[in-house]
Amino acid sequence: MVQKYQNVVQHAIQIKGYVVNEFGRRYYIKNSRFAYKCGNYLIQGTCADAVKEIQIKVYRLLKDKHLRTRVIISVHDEIIIEVADGEDFIIKDIINIMQDQKWALCPFKVEPEMFTDNWANKSEVSL
Repeated sequence: MVQKYQNVVQHAIQIKGYVVNEFGRRYYIKNSRFAYKCGNYLIQGTCADAVKEIQIKVYRLLKDKHLRTRVIISVHDEIIIEVADGEDFIIKDIINIMQDQKWALCPFKVEPEMFTDNWANKSEVSL
């Protein structure tokens, strides 16, 4: 399956000179000898774009509900959110946004964690 995917990506590079991810971003390779790299670009680039899209949706949710909870930053495949006291109820809505990725071929698994003092001291959130 992986080899078939890689062959399709390399063929697209040879024909068009680029491939397009699920969000419309194009990845160009001038020398088709390096077309094998585009398979990884597609996967990592699509996931990076997905995290950005999720971050925007979460921001809009929080803004629409006039909450003090706020998006702090995204780090690789994590989004750091400061949940204000008394606003724990919003966590389920945020998880739903994160898991609702219609373009994905497999489900997104969301595992919320929390910390109060240090990122190294994260613990699971029980809902």
